[in-house]
Amino acid sequence: MFTGIIEEVGSILGIVRTGGGMELSISSGLIIQDTKTGDSIAVNGVCLTVDKKSERNFKVTCTDTTIKKTNPGILKPGARVNLERALTPLSRIGGHFVQGHVDCTGTILRIKESYPGKKLLIEIPSIFMKYAPPTGSIAINGISLTISNTCNNQLEIALVPFTIKSTNISDFRAGSKVNIEFDCLAKYTESILLKRNN
Repeated sequence: MFTGIIEEVGSILGIVRTGGGMELSISSGLIIQDTKTGDSIAVNGVCLTVDKKSERNFKVTCTDTTIKKTNPGILKPGARVNLERALTPLSRIGGHFVQGHVDCTGTILRIKESYPGKKLLIEIPSIFMKYAPPTGSIAINGISLTISNTCNNQLEIALVPFTIKSTNISDFRAGSKVNIEFDCLAKYTESILLKRNN
């Protein structure tokens, strides 16, 4: 479980294909300090397990299922990634509950200046729009954000300067694929109601 408050932006050092999956080597200065083998780290919002670690980097493995559902398959060495350690019982929850279980990828359509920050327009598969109410919570590449508006299968997100500066949002371009995780409370509620009505 995570909060969507990014602790550090690391970078991809290397990628090794392993059958249908891949192993990512990721540089880190902050979160590596108290990370152990077996810990969960959210990498661009994807919950991954630390396989190996050294003083300045760690390795994680993505299965073929993870690659199909998320965006690690488009990463290249040098790409910047958002990193967050798992929530502890004493952590402040500054964002919202984020599981690191990505629902789909979205496509950045437009980024425009909107003083003092920016506005992001993202297209998502229409089947997921039911989880995206205006002012609802959403995680984009692991960043806890608020939906400011919706239209058809597009989401508008207002970004404040601190978030832009502290994450890899500045690397987004029109056409970029991003990992999307919707609020787990909405998904659990839907699941309960569907079972009750069947």
